[in-house]
Amino acid sequence: MLDTIVVNVSNLCNFTCSRCPYDAPERARFMDKTMFEMLAAQARAASARRVRFLGLSEPTLHPFFPEFVALLKAQGVGTHVISNGSFVMTPQRREAIALALPDELEVSLDAASSQIYERIRGKSRDYFDLLCTRLESFFIEAKGRAVCTVSFVRWPDTEDELQVFEKRWRGIVDRVRIRGAHSFSGRVDVAEGEHPSNCPFLEDRIFVDWDGTISVCNLDNEGINRLGVISERYSIGDAWGHPRREAVVSAINSRNPDAQCVSCSRCASAP
Repeated sequence: MLDTIVVNVSNLCNFTCSRCPYDAPERARFMDKTMFEMLAAQARAASARRVRFLGLSEPTLHPFFPEFVALLKAQGVGTHVISNGSFVMTPQRREAIALALPDELEVSLDAASSQIYERIRGKSRDYFDLLCTRLESFFIEAKGRAVCTVSFVRWPDTEDELQVFEKRWRGIVDRVRIRGAHSFSGRVDVAEGEHPSNCPFLEDRIFVDWDGTISVCNLDNEGINRLGVISERYSIGDAWGHPRREAVVSAINSRNPDAQCVSCSRCASAP
């Protein structure tokens, strides 16, 4: 059953994180209003529980991001945003998002110290300190209007930061989420014979890129399993029943060693 539609509303990011395969594009691309309006209507028609703004980009950079959140809410579709939090550094953008809060706002920080943040996120130590101060203020203001979360992707070299991170944010946000290191479409080695099965990314969600292209999974960066493009004649519901999607799910569930996600680190195990 389709639960979550993952959408990438642009191809832009303002960070250069060392563990992300994002490359700055030659030209900025944004999902247009008409396309998003179709997505919102199709999400409701497919009885999707929520739309999650996520991708190799920063969703809050889209000029119509607050309007997109408001549109989904008007359609009765839940909203979950995963952001790097940089919107709090620009007063106008901060206020626009404060007026159109998603149901859940998750800020991915991945560090408790400015030294680690600078190394993995490519931003200065002063930037990190100011970001945390402004995020704390934003979370306090948003209390009761959105579920606020900070998340930390644990890697062996950041494990020492974990307890400090949890202590820093506990009581300020509603949730402190610890995520496993992820592979970005299967680029993490696994022990021989260890093949993932019953991946939640395949079982209950589908991905839509900024141009309306629908794919099996948002970690399919090579576009191996594209299912079509949103239009008045082709919907997310159609893509959900696409034979190619069903074949990928079947291959993973049967532990087929030739399946696309054979070496995925199962980052999708986090809710």
